[in-house]
Amino acid sequence: MGVSQHDATKLFIQGFMARRIMSDRVARLLYKKCCAAVTACMPGQEPCPWSEERFNQLIEAVSTKLNPLDLQVANTIDDQTGRKMWLILNMKGDELAQLATEYSAAEIAFFKQLIEEIVTAPNESYSISSIHALKQLKFAKVGNKTITRAQGEVLLSSFVANGWLTKSARGRYMLGTRARMELEQYLLNNFEDLSADQECVICTALVFSGVRCTTTACKARLHKHCYENIQRRAETRNGKLDCPSCRSDWTGKTLRKVGEEAAGANDDQLRGRKQQESDEEGSEEERPARIVRKKGNAKGKKKYASYNALRLCSNCNLQGR
Repeated sequence: MGVSQHDATKLFIQGFMARRIMSDRVARLLYKKCCAAVTACMPGQEPCPWSEERFNQLIEAVSTKLNPLDLQVANTIDDQTGRKMWLILNMKGDELAQLATEYSAAEIAFFKQLIEEIVTAPNESYSISSIHALKQLKFAKVGNKTITRAQGEVLLSSFVANGWLTKSARGRYMLGTRARMELEQYLLNNFEDLSADQECVICTALVFSGVRCTTTACKARLHKHCYENIQRRAETRNGKLDCPSCRSDWTGKTLRKVGEEAAGANDDQLRGRKQQESDEEGSEEERPARIVRKKGNAKGKKKYASYNALRLCSNCNLQGR
């Protein structure tokens, strides 16, 4: 069977499925490499050309092919780097998706505990230290299955590689782009502190890293890249920067931080002591849950698959994205 230009699309899908998440730069580079590989296999035939228009058509074609599998191609902005990211999202958290994972029940329990610690971090820091992350291994016991510290370190690296977590230069763990996209409904349904107040006033996505208004009564929050966009627009007008919500003057002011920069030096130590005190007061089963189930569908928006979505493609490799 001969090679055709359609094979470039097939190669791209295979590469995309293996990664599940990649930057826009890597996605374009991957398609260029696919086109070059197909062209090299078609001597004397019309080459497989690269163009911006063909790349956009490619994304549409990939979406069409994956939709019957309850998978969706989506793009977002990484709120840590500001880079455009492409993802393949699982839209159906059913038993089939759960079987597709290589994470054990204990590993899933560990990740679920990490989510709780990150989302409930004080001062809206939405991050935890590596030491505090490893301390959560004690909650990862399922039956007689436990995870050692060494295994926990490897598992944390796996969560980062697969896009579920992000590790900063300071060594703090935060929700990764994939987790924020695929688990958004799970987060909204299970954590009472996450609500419309935590949504960006510009793009309406949840803000886990960014800035918030200096006015105490104002709930406005913005991602870093959304804030930078309105800054640039203000500079092209009269230079005056106002809060998009309460219209208070932001010109020349340092806004309150959301995310890692809001973390206090002793936050994790204090939380660790509280956990220890809780453990001393009762067993793990008696420990009061901080997750509060909420009813409703978060303002009726269309959301992505729930927590079960993380049980998918655990061996993806994102190095070099």
